[in-house]
Amino acid sequence: MNNGYLVVPGRAWPVGVEFPSAAVLVPEGTTNIRFSLVSYQPTRERPQFGGRMQALWTDATKSRVARAGVWQLLPRDAWDPIELAEGLPKSGYEVGRDYGLVPHTVGPFQYNPRDSPAVDGNDRPEWATHALVIYELWGGNNGSEVYVSVAAEAFAEQPGGEMTPLEFA
Repeated sequence: MNNGYLVVPGRAWPVGVEFPSAAVLVPEGTTNIRFSLVSYQPTRERPQFGGRMQALWTDATKSRVARAGVWQLLPRDAWDPIELAEGLPKSGYEVGRDYGLVPHTVGPFQYNPRDSPAVDGNDRPEWATHALVIYELWGGNNGSEVYVSVAAEAFAEQPGGEMTPLEFA
């Protein structure tokens, strides 16, 4: 099942600059959206990796926008002891592939995220047919550019609150 959608192909992004993604058509029945930063070695193992993502709902023309969610992680000098005990963050990965690997072409793919930095969006307005993310990287590569991709997932909330992944066409 193509439960992921590559929104932004991997490349080196400068730190301290805000980037908006293209709007992604969400599958029918979507109630929640998640955008993940897929970082590559060695970035994801550095505590200096940080950034901010804001998920937004929109329509096909981007004439209406509604805030869906925000994620933020400040860069640090060292990992907290609990983080070391629980294991360092892993980036998302394509099913059957190593961590940090996703396709290089925008579009749907099989996605099995694992502890990727992510922003969750909910409360989709009835008029919203698309979603997008605005992201800014704050560190992670000793002050140099940071190589990341951005992937999306869509979910339908079931009675009782359980989330069912949806497939992108």
